[in-house]
Amino acid sequence: MQPLLQARRVFHRPHYQSIWLRYIGSTADGDPGKSLPRYVKTQILLPADTDPLLLKAQYLYSHKPDLFPEINADLFEFVNIYPQNNTAWHILIAANRNNVPLILEIYEKYKKMNIKAKNPVFVRIFNTLIQNQEIEKAYKLFKEENLRPEQANELWKQTDNLAFANEIYHYISQSRPSIIAKAVVGYIKCLSRLSVSSARAFLLRKHLRGERVTAEMYTRIIWEVGQSKDMGQLWELYNEICQTGIPLFYPKSYILAVFGKARPELLFAVLKGETVKTNRVERKILDLLDDKFINEDFFRRRLWRGVAFGFIDQKKYELIDQVLQHKRVHFGLEDDEKIWFTYVYEVAQSEGLDRGLEILYKAREKGTKDIAVLFEALTRVAYKKKDRKWLMKMVLEMKKLECKMTTFVAERFDEMGIPISHLV
Repeated sequence: MQPLLQARRVFHRPHYQSIWLRYIGSTADGDPGKSLPRYVKTQILLPADTDPLLLKAQYLYSHKPDLFPEINADLFEFVNIYPQNNTAWHILIAANRNNVPLILEIYEKYKKMNIKAKNPVFVRIFNTLIQNQEIEKAYKLFKEENLRPEQANELWKQTDNLAFANEIYHYISQSRPSIIAKAVVGYIKCLSRLSVSSARAFLLRKHLRGERVTAEMYTRIIWEVGQSKDMGQLWELYNEICQTGIPLFYPKSYILAVFGKARPELLFAVLKGETVKTNRVERKILDLLDDKFINEDFFRRRLWRGVAFGFIDQKKYELIDQVLQHKRVHFGLEDDEKIWFTYVYEVAQSEGLDRGLEILYKAREKGTKDIAVLFEALTRVAYKKKDRKWLMKMVLEMKKLECKMTTFVAERFDEMGIPISHLV
């Protein structure tokens, strides 16, 4: 009997669809299970004719995780008999995700198995090591199993060591040049976070060697320079970009957006058509603003988003309403969910979750469509605080609004043992 896969769409938003999967695992006669996407947590439902051991494992994992180690030996024996049963491997890894020595033992055992398509389980082990901050062990697995460039990006996201970040890049460029083009953006993002000067020097060297340099590669550097609020360095970076010969429209829009985040009151006044006093560098940056940015919806949104994020950083929440209202009245733009998401998240962090919920209801009154994403912002704050009581309250709020949950919310509720069957 072939394993079954049931999927129910939880939510939809522009540029991203997420599907919460309920996996029906292998049958008792050992049919191989199909691998799960990496973003799916292990809320696994198994049919009645599944091997009793997997049913027990699923129950213990979902309801009594403290007792799960008692059946580890039995599960190891099971995967010896049915090595291609990905459901068993998936439960075994997920249930023991905090036990790094055992995860490494699972890795060594699986590596010796005669299985053709090993990558999904290797990626799951790799992600588990990353979650446990075992970066060097994850890097070793990355090299041994030739994982995809996306996994290199995960390593770069986690490291705070510039030398280690460079080592990963040099390894890929020398041993796996076919994937270096896909990995280079992740490397630049890491360099920008750790050392802006190193990131700028890296791209300048690429340009001087005649290698391709894109606007996307400069995006993260622009962002990090904007975070420093050093407008002189931001203007220097713009002149540096001009020398590469790449089209300037996208870099200009990012520079203006991060300028708006650093100096929201100035860009807000300019967007409203007011005259402002600026210093020489600020005036040069504002002079980059032309009619194309004002008239094209996509770039106009980016500028307004930068202004809103700047006021949020300054905790001038009363001005956020003015920004959104000005957008609606003068430009006819829909309210931007990204602004509301950050607004809800920051208010929940600084003023409490109940206050964040009030902002969510305000967004709903203003016509914001994707309320599920705003509940995700609250979930991130509550989960960080391990506030299970408030998460239970949020379940009731979502039920009252008939709001489906995002995959992130479903995963966090599952980890906290909160029932969610009526919301998925």
